[in-house]
Amino acid sequence: MQKDGRVFQAGEDLIEEITSHAEAFAVEASLEGAVRIAPAAALMRSAHLLDEAIACARVGAAEALCLAIRSLVETTLYGHYLLAEGLDALQRMAAEQADQIQRIGRRLDSSQEKITQAVEGLVGLPGPHTLATIAERVDRAAGVPEGVKGLAQQGYDTLYGPLSNLVAHGGLGVLNDYVNDEDSHLRVDVRAVPLIDPGEAVALAAGLVGSLAMRVFTAFNLDTARLETLAEDLSPADQSTPAKTPSDLSFAVDSWPPAKSEALSMLGPNHPHAPRVHSLLKAAQAAMQQTGWTSVELPVGLDVVVSAPPDKDPWDATNYLGGIADVLQDKSRPLRGLDLTHLGELRQVAVYRNDRQIRVVRYRHELGQKACYIVRIHVLGR
Repeated sequence: MQKDGRVFQAGEDLIEEITSHAEAFAVEASLEGAVRIAPAAALMRSAHLLDEAIACARVGAAEALCLAIRSLVETTLYGHYLLAEGLDALQRMAAEQADQIQRIGRRLDSSQEKITQAVEGLVGLPGPHTLATIAERVDRAAGVPEGVKGLAQQGYDTLYGPLSNLVAHGGLGVLNDYVNDEDSHLRVDVRAVPLIDPGEAVALAAGLVGSLAMRVFTAFNLDTARLETLAEDLSPADQSTPAKTPSDLSFAVDSWPPAKSEALSMLGPNHPHAPRVHSLLKAAQAAMQQTGWTSVELPVGLDVVVSAPPDKDPWDATNYLGGIADVLQDKSRPLRGLDLTHLGELRQVAVYRNDRQIRVVRYRHELGQKACYIVRIHVLGR
């Protein structure tokens, strides 16, 4: 929490530095002026959204934080895009929002004929049409090598992509986060599993805003010394954090995976796959101790590769995936009446807090000399 407090304060200092220069962002009304002022407008909205995101993070409003940051990422990326490609970017954005041209045209007292011509001339203009493509173009313009993800793509992958369907919309993806399916019963939870650590979210969001501020300040010939200092305050090296959990954990298990069934709890001593559960937990425990992995609360991906001899027929992939996912989650609050003493210290093994954090699943079956499998857990967005 102390680390988060420093990040929040640095973010608020960044907001103050940006808003204190609001009067400097002024240009003459012209097409060239619109190209110059649009990134400054993106910067000001980003600062506003960062302010609201920090306010949400301070009070633990996790879903409101994600919503604010999702809009922030979109706005900062468009600001960078406008700076990188100028008039071409502005025209492409206008082509996707032709109605805005009509509204702006009327404000500038343009004739309806000219407004219509402008709209018709822009529709169908080639260019990037997704935010992911724009993030990649922004990184390339900043000199990030091909195939390497810079701050723009990292921000999109971490703060925008997973949040679009899981938070911003109200479909089954987000509703599922509030449903607990333990013990063959469906129950509604009061709160969902947090999608992202508040401190990390604010730090990365502030980094995006700060990088946009540097470019906008430079374009308007403003002093960037304070921004440079704040960028150092927000960097991971200056946050005095302990050794960070690695983002990837892989291990092999010399047995069949435990297969989930509805009759008995996977973790119970009488489940027919109890030995497989022990083998999985022992392998995970050894890998966690070797790599320094600690239980995560962020969204994760689960990759499983099962090897089997040609004369053996594995169970269904969904049964294996469900069994592995159940076993590797936090077991500190077992189901009512379930005795976990037979697990011993393995009861403490938790790769992630809840299997509802699993957002991406990959499964592959290969031929091999013996029955075994490889598990890979990777934190999404890192």
